[in-house]
Amino acid sequence: MKYLNYNTEGQIIGIYDKEIHSIIPEPNIEITDEAWEELIKDIENHHIIDDVLIYTPKTQEQIEEEIRLVEIKATLDKAQQEVEDELQNILRSIAIEKYIEKQTGL
Repeated sequence: MKYLNYNTEGQIIGIYDKEIHSIIPEPNIEITDEAWEELIKDIENHHIIDDVLIYTPKTQEQIEEEIRLVEIKATLDKAQQEVEDELQNILRSIAIEKYIEKQTGL
């Protein structure tokens, strides 16, 4: 048998097996091996409500919002990389200028 540890919002935060784990955190519920096999296919859409494992699929709006957030993150990551690259170029230029000044005594 497997056990699901969950937080106060009902999100699953750990999966434990008595054959492997000597300590199983609370709160937890026990599930069958069959339920575990289904759970691991789509753990994100399962929650614990009143000590019962519930499948709660995402709405189309939630899926679209997640896609939008992923796209925003990709845009931000790209912008951050561009800023870091430009900063490296500026620092490299400053270092070259300082080196030339030191070598030429200006």
